[in-house]
Amino acid sequence: MFDNTSVPEETQLLSNFADIHTTPHQYIMVQSEEEMVALNKKLCARKSVCFDTETTGVDPLLSDLVGLSFAYTEGEAYYVPISANRDRALQQTKIFKTF
Repeated sequence: MFDNTSVPEETQLLSNFADIHTTPHQYIMVQSEEEMVALNKKLCARKSVCFDTETTGVDPLLSDLVGLSFAYTEGEAYYVPISANRDRALQQTKIFKTF
């Protein structure tokens, strides 16, 4: 019953798909104010951008913002960590207001 050592056909098919290990990619952490300003300028110049927020939960009334992620070129993405300090977090997010 368990001595069959062949790989199931559906597993073999899945191995043909690309994943994070086989797809070239570059993830860029954007931390300084200068880097954030430069990224915002790039974002505003794009026709379309993927955007996501990283939070401490799913309830927007109870969750804190911990990061912003952006992508506009295949294989490349940007992550902006947001400070836990409220005043600093407001400064950081204000940079992206024009986006």
